[in-house]
Amino acid sequence: MTALRRNLPGPLAGARILDLTTVLAGPFATHLLADQGADVVKVEAPGGDITRTVGRSHEPGMASIFQHINKNKRSLVLDLKRPEGRAALLRLAADCDAFVFNMRADAMDRLGLGPTALRAANPRMVYCGFAGYGRAGAYAGRPAYDDLIQGLTAIPDLVARAGGGEPRYVPMSMADRIVGLYGANALLMALFRQARTGEGSAVEVPMFEAMAHFVLVEHMFYRSFEPALGAAANPRGLDPNRKPLPTRDGHVCLLPYSDRQWHDLFGLLGRPDMQADPRFATFSGRLEHVRELYAFLAAAAREETTAHWLERFAAADIPAAPMNSLEELLDDPHLAEAGFWQPLEKADGTRFIHMDSPLGWQEWPRGTLALEPAPLLGQHSVEILAEAGFSPEEIAALARDGVTRVAA
Repeated sequence: MTALRRNLPGPLAGARILDLTTVLAGPFATHLLADQGADVVKVEAPGGDITRTVGRSHEPGMASIFQHINKNKRSLVLDLKRPEGRAALLRLAADCDAFVFNMRADAMDRLGLGPTALRAANPRMVYCGFAGYGRAGAYAGRPAYDDLIQGLTAIPDLVARAGGGEPRYVPMSMADRIVGLYGANALLMALFRQARTGEGSAVEVPMFEAMAHFVLVEHMFYRSFEPALGAAANPRGLDPNRKPLPTRDGHVCLLPYSDRQWHDLFGLLGRPDMQADPRFATFSGRLEHVRELYAFLAAAAREETTAHWLERFAAADIPAAPMNSLEELLDDPHLAEAGFWQPLEKADGTRFIHMDSPLGWQEWPRGTLALEPAPLLGQHSVEILAEAGFSPEEIAALARDGVTRVAA
């Protein structure tokens, strides 16, 4: 660790990560680490990360998604198609703990930035690559985006089976963020090994395999056995009645789980006879007869208002919650009281509403971890290059030649 590294508060204070990733999966992974004190240097091409322009914003190149997943990072512009840009990156890599990218592995090799070259510059480095598909499989090298990975991992098929309609993607970039979580875990495992042994690692995080793992933990189900004990897919998850229950004036979300909770619910709904019914008395019985069970709950819930049911379920200690709209989620009182929202005021008087890390540390109470706005393109180019030992004359030459860019 050099004295020139930023020393942000948090459990990852002192760690430096060179982040060449763009769009969502990789930036989401490094976002999780930056929020915990890592010095994440976001290396951008001269045109910047494409998510800078996804939607309107008060400042050019500062769209909402970009700001949410790039706060607490610093931006350095380097044109890696130029030899001077690659040379500068190798100088930076000599003093980093992890190097993260999501270009294709063969493209990194062509640039001279493959694991052999990078780890020669820094043997203790963690070299982490996000990929669409693992390099050993038939799809290696193909382009991969969230919608494609959702389709390949049967998510639209599951949505159609559960809803009885057409296949649809989940209405968010779910695969990118889930793969980002796998990537953040891989980085932390490798950094732990580095701290214990002083040795580096090279790890690949493939989107397809990560999402297949995520889906099939639940939905491989009876196909997990040989010979198979039945079809794939968890029947509870696919039942068309597994959805917020319509009440007299809205919806309620209900999920009793233990036998005690179900038995109490049957009594509360005026059906104590169901407590001894072998179809519903045990977890396995309820799973095999989930369609009848959910149909019963849907019919019962329509009899009263949402507020009535929430009061009754709370009194009986049966897990339930209201169904928030997106707008209601933004106004949820729990999030406000928990200090979840982190507004930052800009110089022009506008504000951007960030979200705090969901993790709660005793050592770093809410509000004590760093909150720095997402960087303008090239905002930190000069200071990061200076930290790596570049002279003012060298930095000026790189800027003059278009290898780097200095924010206005």
